[in-house]
Amino acid sequence: MTMEDTWLRLGALVRQRRDELDMTQSQVQENGGPSPALIRSIESGRARTVSRSKRRDLERALGWRMGSIDDILEGGEPAPASEPVDIPNIKHHPDPGGAGGQFEVTREMGGFEPLKLFGLALLADQLSDSADDFAKGATGPERLIALAHKTYHASMELLADALGVDVAEARATMKGMGYMFDDLSSSDISPPK
Repeated sequence: MTMEDTWLRLGALVRQRRDELDMTQSQVQENGGPSPALIRSIESGRARTVSRSKRRDLERALGWRMGSIDDILEGGEPAPASEPVDIPNIKHHPDPGGAGGQFEVTREMGGFEPLKLFGLALLADQLSDSADDFAKGATGPERLIALAHKTYHASMELLADALGVDVAEARATMKGMGYMFDDLSSSDISPPK
């Protein structure tokens, strides 16, 4: 399936769900969703990018579980908000109103090697230094980008160890819980003093 087909499919599913709920595009916005203009763009298949926060707003307004739009764009299906998120070692108690709900650890998490945690801390320290250098104009983005990728992969390995799963399942877990941080904007992030 091409990228264009994927976005057309998303548009068709959004329109179908809106019809099921007997909602106009304006009513979707009134229910906390994005603007009618963005909904029109999605439903017509013209949209090629939709921010994470707008995706979550649309999911909530349509009564879909958080991450459903990401699932659709990856070839899957949307899930109702009342359906729990499947995360290894973590039990999800969905909020009946369609919000994220609560999570609890259902069994002891797996162990991890302390050296991996130390290595991740070192990478994060280098990433922070590189970001400072880039912000000052002292270096280009290449090192910053390389360190960001290394930090991401090291984080996924550490998460996989902690959950007792493989790296692919750790990535899926991270994506499943990503909506918990949707409210974190760049203005909330400030460099250490």
